[in-house]
Formats: sequence, C-alpha cells, structure tokens
Amino acid sequence: MPTSDPTPLVSTAWLAEHVNAPDVRILDGSTYLPGTGKDGREEYDKAHIPGARFFDIDEIADAESPLPHMLPPVEKFVSSVQALGIGDGHRVVVYDQQGIYSAPGSGGCSGCSAIRTSPCSTVACQNGSPRAAR
Repeated sequence: MPTSDPTPLVSTAWLAEHVNAPDVRILDGSTYLPGTGKDGREEYDKAHIPGARFFDIDEIADAESPLPHMLPPVEKFVSSVQALGIGDGHRVVVYDQQGIYSAPGSGGCSGCSAIRTSPCSTVACQNGSPRAAR
C-alpha cells in the first residue's frame, strides 16, 4: 500500500508484514448491531491486532445529529483522529472483528470513509480475518 497507490484493500499478509512500520496506523473499527450482545470496545479489549487502536464510532460521531454515526464537526473529527495517533503521512488500515462488516465505515461503512476525511495519505480496509494478522 504505497502512498502513491491508494489501494482500498490490503491483504492480511501485507498487514502482517507492515504491522510495525512507523508510518502505518491500524484501527479496529468493530461495531455490532443492537441485540447481538457484543460491544466493539469489549471485543477489542479481548483481542486485537498488535498496535491497533480502537476507532469508537459512537464516541467520534456527531452527537447533535438525529442520525447515527454521522461525521462530527471537522474540529472534533480532526482532534479525535489525532488522538488516535493519526496524522499527515500515515497509512491507515481499518479492520473489524467480523472480517469486513464495519471496517469500511469503521462503525458501519463509516471507518474507512470517515478516516478518508482526515489528513491521512492513504486509508485501506483489511481484506480478510483479523485473526490472520495477529
């Protein structure tokens, strides 16, 4: 996933090879539908790819919007992304515990999409099971 090739998907092999690269940031964007009995943060705390940070879509989303998981005002979003250690020049890979359910949005098609609005050079979703990259 060179910065000149903004590939939307990276393989588990690519991620395993680059997990410790200084410019790579990995986000667990797991979220679950109500009634599943699962919580993204709890699942992250149980197991995640080494070095991954948790992208909490509920925490980052616009609290003023009547719709769920909407992008917040730019100041809040930039601050939240920076708090995750993401800035200009970082290559961001988003995954979820279910394989590719919520990672594309990092909170239901909002993670990769949301992060693409940040000052990152490249954003991709992991294509495959996060277990393979652990």
